Amino acid sequence: MFTQPPSTAPVPLADGFTDDRGRGKVLGSVAGAGASGGATRGGVDAEGLLAVDGGALRIRPLANPGWGRAALAYGPYHREPGLSVGLLVLNGHHGSEHADPWPSLRGFLSQWLKGTQVDPIPHRLSRRLRHHTRDPLRRRLQAWRGHRAAAGDPHAEDNLALGWLASPHPSTATDGGQGLIVGSAHAENGELRAEASGGPTVVQGRLQNLPLHVVVVLRERGAVYWAATSLEGAAGLPAAPTLRPLLADVTGDTDELWAGVHQRVIGQVGWSIDSRVHGLKVARPQPWTAWWTTAHAADRPADGHPVDAAPTEHGGTWAVAGDVAVLRPDGASGLVRAAFAPGSGPAGLVVRHAGAGDAVLVTIDAGRASVERRVGGGTVLVADADHTSGAGPVDVQVVDDGTTLVVLLDGRRVLGPVEVGPAPVGATGVGVHGGRALVELEAHPLALQPPDDLAFAPLPVPQGTVPVLADDFAALGVVPRADLAGLTSSVGSPWERSVGARAFSVDAGGALVPPAAAVEHHGGKLARVADKLRHASSERLAYTVAWPQPDLADLTTTILAPGTDRDQGEGSRAGLIFWQDPANFLIVNTWLDDGYDGTSVSSFLRLGGYEDVYDAVWTNVGRRITWGVPFELRTAFDGEVHTTWVDGEPVLYRRVTDVYPRASALRINRVGLVANWEFGQDTGSRFVRFEGRS
Repeated sequence: MFTQPPSTAPVPLADGFTDDRGRGKVLGSVAGAGASGGATRGGVDAEGLLAVDGGALRIRPLANPGWGRAALAYGPYHREPGLSVGLLVLNGHHGSEHADPWPSLRGFLSQWLKGTQVDPIPHRLSRRLRHHTRDPLRRRLQAWRGHRAAAGDPHAEDNLALGWLASPHPSTATDGGQGLIVGSAHAENGELRAEASGGPTVVQGRLQNLPLHVVVVLRERGAVYWAATSLEGAAGLPAAPTLRPLLADVTGDTDELWAGVHQRVIGQVGWSIDSRVHGLKVARPQPWTAWWTTAHAADRPADGHPVDAAPTEHGGTWAVAGDVAVLRPDGASGLVRAAFAPGSGPAGLVVRHAGAGDAVLVTIDAGRASVERRVGGGTVLVADADHTSGAGPVDVQVVDDGTTLVVLLDGRRVLGPVEVGPAPVGATGVGVHGGRALVELEAHPLALQPPDDLAFAPLPVPQGTVPVLADDFAALGVVPRADLAGLTSSVGSPWERSVGARAFSVDAGGALVPPAAAVEHHGGKLARVADKLRHASSERLAYTVAWPQPDLADLTTTILAPGTDRDQGEGSRAGLIFWQDPANFLIVNTWLDDGYDGTSVSSFLRLGGYEDVYDAVWTNVGRRITWGVPFELRTAFDGEVHTTWVDGEPVLYRRVTDVYPRASALRINRVGLVANWEFGQDTGSRFVRFEGRS
């Protein structure tokens, strides 16, 4: 454990991880350039897992999961309004947890030995000797032992903490600091929880395995939490550099804090991938140094009641009509918070006020929270719920992401998400109603552009713009055929069967994956064992076509998964393949199966003729993909970075060197379609269309 020196770290601070450092050699090094010089990297690295390479911190999976074992921290800093930490992080897997039991040792070793089950075992073992493996078998056995020993941990579904830590070697997520915690959401992958009122509150669900940009801004008490992702169209979060507010905490009072990242667990039941921190910055932008920090409108009325035409402390002038008091900041608000004095009357917030009385009213009163829409003089109830607040001080927040509202009472969600649709043009007014004395009001913008001291250069997302091929297998006039092989592609070259012995047929519905064939082993016991060693236990099928641009392929296919519902014995493993040669390629496929109440998108790398199934990278996508409903799967790959979308929504981002640090970029010589093995085989998916851009 590294002990942080007592001096206060510099502001501003920027650590871009440009200095390569081997495992276990990060803590104690000096990095970053600030007004007072560099900062010492502190924290804890119990298993010697932290490293720096490729312009990012690398956090390898812990063999013994738990808080207090892998953290990077900079500090100490002392609480000041506006003091902020920003991080750009690609978590190993937002759904990481160790709540699910690991298999028996025999089952674990059997799966490790068979891998993806598409190669004979002797072939796998011989190729492994030349493979740049992430983890030796000894390390994997340590992880098996450590994770099984950690069964029953009440925090098994939390995996990562980001922001302000109360200690450089915390024993809980932040040790009472101010942070965002990533936790497993199971079939929906991950969720973000913000620390508020002494505990975590869910502020963003459906978190896919994409890079996260978070900024945590300290207040006099508490903090304001902001987040974005690196790709346009992600569920719930904007594309960086634009940040969206998640929650304002007003209770945290720890004075001495460390800016940092703290990993608890990566992966699930043996599968794991390294986390990457691409940058960490600390700054105190001058416009954020008042009590309202990032708000674009705020006030603390002198006697608790706004006065018509009176200027606010920041960002507007009060307009009062009856029991409604409104101010109009310059732009839409994404988080509106009000603190009300003790009293017996309703505590109400006004959001999306359009100037002619049209607005959305949020009311906390008599054990009930409600959202109402006021239109044309009439009021319509949108949603309501019970709560347990009394007549004491009340802190109410409304988080508005542009289409839905979440209502929080004293830092805890009491209502939402409530669908209210996009705000009308000009509906930017915010305020209070109900007559309860107001202590303070603050409204934070829906979209915040961070200053350079807290912004990061965008991560590369290679995408094609030039159409190269477009094959419509279900188009009118396509002649049915027993084998896709030999069909001339729109790029001019024929389709070839590159992997597997069975054929994709083509009919009016598209290119059809054949049902999986049963594998039979004959003879006595020794003969059957020898047969199993000579042959793979499962099969992968792949068809490819020549590709003219070896450094970029942006592929899209429309897939119809077999069946119409769960429990029909149908499953899909259909996807895309980027082919250098038979020993080196990338596969991205779906996993739809009766055995789980959700679907995933998985990526598999074959390098030097070897694949390790435990190095697969995946994301859980809920039921975005389901039986009998066509969906669009798209992956763009430049030989190093691959990004995947489902029906236009980005769901997975990774680099080859995130998985294998010493790997070279692949050349994309062929591209195509695949029916992969992934704990079962495809039972009859259809590829309707296939397109490629460079």
